[in-house]
Amino acid sequence: MRRLHRLGGAILAVVAMGAAIAGSFAILPEPADAIVVDRAVLQLESGSVRDIRLPPSAAERRLASAQRAAYLLRVELASPPGESLFLLIPPTGQDFTLSLNGEPIYDSDLRRIWADPIMRGSLLVRLPRSLLRAGSNELIFAFEKSRTIIPARMGRVFVGGGSALAPTFKLRNLIETHLKVAALAAQTLFAIGILIAYLYRPRDRLFAWLAAAALLTLIVSTGLIVELESAHSFIRPHIIALLPATGLATIGVALGLIGRRPPCALAAAAAAIPVVLSSALIVGAISKEAVASVSMALNLAAVAVASGVLAWGALRRQSADAGLLLAPVFVLAWFQTRDAGMLLGFFDGEIVIAPYARPLVLAALLVILMRSLALSLDKLDRANEHLNARLEEREAELAALHLEERREAARLVREEERQRLTRDLHDGISGHLISIIAMAERSPADARFIEQLAREALDDLRLVINSLDLEDHELPLALATLRERLAPRLARIGVDLCWSNDGLAEVSGVTPGNALMILRIVQEAVTNAIKHGPARRIVIRAGRAPVDGAVITIENDGRPFAVGASGGWGVENMRQRARRLGGDLEICAFDAGTRVTITLPSRLPDLNG
Repeated sequence: MRRLHRLGGAILAVVAMGAAIAGSFAILPEPADAIVVDRAVLQLESGSVRDIRLPPSAAERRLASAQRAAYLLRVELASPPGESLFLLIPPTGQDFTLSLNGEPIYDSDLRRIWADPIMRGSLLVRLPRSLLRAGSNELIFAFEKSRTIIPARMGRVFVGGGSALAPTFKLRNLIETHLKVAALAAQTLFAIGILIAYLYRPRDRLFAWLAAAALLTLIVSTGLIVELESAHSFIRPHIIALLPATGLATIGVALGLIGRRPPCALAAAAAAIPVVLSSALIVGAISKEAVASVSMALNLAAVAVASGVLAWGALRRQSADAGLLLAPVFVLAWFQTRDAGMLLGFFDGEIVIAPYARPLVLAALLVILMRSLALSLDKLDRANEHLNARLEEREAELAALHLEERREAARLVREEERQRLTRDLHDGISGHLISIIAMAERSPADARFIEQLAREALDDLRLVINSLDLEDHELPLALATLRERLAPRLARIGVDLCWSNDGLAEVSGVTPGNALMILRIVQEAVTNAIKHGPARRIVIRAGRAPVDGAVITIENDGRPFAVGASGGWGVENMRQRARRLGGDLEICAFDAGTRVTITLPSRLPDLNG
């Protein structure tokens, strides 16, 4: 992987050097079938006249920019033209007036969209046929004294028909204007995207410096490219004063990419330098030319420092992001240096090329951001896979624990039910069997009484067994089953049974355990009525309680229950069972018998819980 990074870095370095060299010698396309005018007479306001070759040298350009100057060009025609001729003029960087054979035909000081010197492109001017003549035709380009530190440029001009010059003019216009406008549009979109990202991640220092660099670069580029009205032209020097801040913001981005925290002094300098330059310009302590010179020099120095930081990060810290951004920033720094030298008249050249390097920087930043996003998503995917694996493990553990808990709960339910059955069998059948054995041992001849005890034991066993099949809301079924068993037995001994379940309120939470307890209470009340009555008539009614729940009454016409008597263990067991069910049991005696009232809640408690 390290070898691959080194190979990629070497390729980027070669590409950057190639782009820098190609940009240094960039020339505009020239028409093939046209008259080339590459000689001129330079006439200066001081009276000096020079015969020069176009384009003029850097020294001649600086000399011409210091005063009014005119370039006299001669176009030789063998005969008057049979078609319209045009003049293809390269970018001049300054406004000028053009005259043909002493007659003015063009004035570039008109309302325009794009500003000099960054965006002024080639011009295609029609030469009036009425002014052209056979032989020598004189063209004069007149320039005023330069109002900036940037001198005018006068390159070779071309004369020819529209069909010969139009393709070259369109290609030049694409290169000189449209591509720069497209670069400005890309800068605008990038600045908007970075600002939105910064709003969502305000604590991320890299996004903060990226947002500052993108916004400052956009302001400076727009101010240098778009032509301002005369009333607003004073703004441009203040926009140029922002150039050092853009360079310092580039240093902040470079430091952020290699993982180093930009010093607070860097942000302070980025804010202070434009303020100082603008303030000095306002009070007249410094000229516009000086502001432009200082701003360009500081910007070039800052971009050079940013290139050095990126190179150190790529080579020493093995930062892939720094390596990706190093090549386009180096190209941008070199192009800005070349443009500054060309505009100031130190280098020869036709067009400003720094705007073409900014899309390369934007593309590198987009690659870095997309790479960071991809790495973050990959890291997130791995984290999700790890968490999913841990979650599956925990789910398996929880499933095993849940299964174990279910098994334990089932075991506890079975144990509780076993204990309940043990108690029921001990309290019911066991007592009957002991009585049967005792009676048989004392009086073997008393077969009838033994038979009665055996039937009671059998009834109790059936009561326990039948209760096991009951489900929730089946209390009426349990009472009906008990009635079917008691009715024949009571009929044999001459007891009249009247039983009604029609008005029974709905009771939920019915389980085999609590249903058996209700049936035992009713059965015990009937047994007591027969044994201690002795009753001849028993009436059982199931209905609705006055407040909430159900009520079951057992009335008999036997001997009234003695008020205040304990009633023995049977009555006490009945009361305990009623309380465990969340209800109550009341025994009331009257003249013709006894009434037992069982009150139950609307939902019975879970005795196994």
